[in-house]
Amino acid sequence: MENNEVKSSGLNGALKVYKMLYDTDKLVVILPFPAAILRAVKPYVTLLATAYIIDGFVSGKMYSTLLSIALGAVALNFVLDFIESYLTKIQQARNDVCIRKIYMTKAEKYMAMDYQLLESPAVHAINSRITWHTRACYELYG
Repeated sequence: MENNEVKSSGLNGALKVYKMLYDTDKLVVILPFPAAILRAVKPYVTLLATAYIIDGFVSGKMYSTLLSIALGAVALNFVLDFIESYLTKIQQARNDVCIRKIYMTKAEKYMAMDYQLLESPAVHAINSRITWHTRACYELYG
């Protein structure tokens, strides 16, 4: 029972961090999906091109046709790599800004707190969870 509570609390904490990230900058949460789709599609481009080329050799197609398929696959992989790289750079830059905004918000809240509360174990526990989830999200997306 205790293990389920820990998992539930970890999931709730992660969801709160994702909500905080989404509220800070929506693209930080959304951008990883197109990049992941591109990473998933790229091997299939090469696989399909290879299948067409092998089938073309077996069926006796002209070499110019097979060469155009190979060059098309290379060009498509190049474009997909470029787009994925561009999305990743945007994502990393936005992640850095977003994480800094979250730390600034946390610092502002600490500045507004009474000193006795800052030293309490409950606030230390909350701060540890926020730091852990924020770092986990940053490592996941960064």
